[in-house]
Amino acid sequence: MSTEKTAPTVDPLAAPTFSRGTYRHYKGGLYDTEGVAHDSTNATEGRWLVLYRSRETGILHARELSEFTGVIERGGAVVARFALVTTPQSIE
Repeated sequence: MSTEKTAPTVDPLAAPTFSRGTYRHYKGGLYDTEGVAHDSTNATEGRWLVLYRSRETGILHARELSEFTGVIERGGAVVARFALVTTPQSIE
């Protein structure tokens, strides 16, 4: 019997933790997040999308999680692309 430990495996399909709520886009629009979805066309890479709905138009949008939670440069300052404006609810 071997006592050697193996490294834990990471499930690429395991949903990331994400704070659900209302976000303000850096250009000013408000969006309600619906949740996260796995891109099934890219299953081996585990690409996750945020689903979010415009409060102004009601249109449902999808954006890669890394872009949604990322930062951009605007007017010489680094700002969040989307900033949470409500009390978050963690979803998985």
